[in-house]
Parts: sequence; structure tokens; C-alpha cells
Amino acid sequence: MIVKWKELEVHDGIVYRRKDSPGRGEPEFIQLLLPWAQVEEALRQCHAGTVAGHFGIRKTLDQVKRRFYWSTWKEDTKRFC
Repeated sequence: MIVKWKELEVHDGIVYRRKDSPGRGEPEFIQLLLPWAQVEEALRQCHAGTVAGHFGIRKTLDQVKRRFYWSTWKEDTKRFC
């Protein structure tokens, strides 16, 4: 497992991961390091809640990626959808 400590930041006692822009001209963003206990609720909100509006796999992956991070986020999101 590779840990990238330089990507981590703390804001008001909450840990975030700074992510470089995914493409040219897009801004960098920060992702909340999500506790395991909150993963299912975050997936529900990004897929069918007020954040998203019942998106498919691709758009749900994008919603999760822009907001949250945990080690198995991509696999868990695909399985949830």
C-alpha cells in the first residue's frame, strides 16, 4: 500500500486528500477521507440523493471521486450501482 502523506490536509480537524486536476484546465479539488461507517450513506447520496439525482455508474463514480476518498471507493461504487 502506498501512502501519499503530502496529499493529506487537515481543515477544522477533518482530514482531506488534495487531488490534482484530472484533465487540462480543470481545477484541483479536495476529497473528504470518509470513515467506513459513512460509506454507504455517501454512496446513496451521490447516486440517488440530493447531490446527484439517480445517476448511472459513470456519473456516480464522478460524484464520489469529486467529494470523497476511501481505499476501495471505485469498487464499492460500482457494486452499489
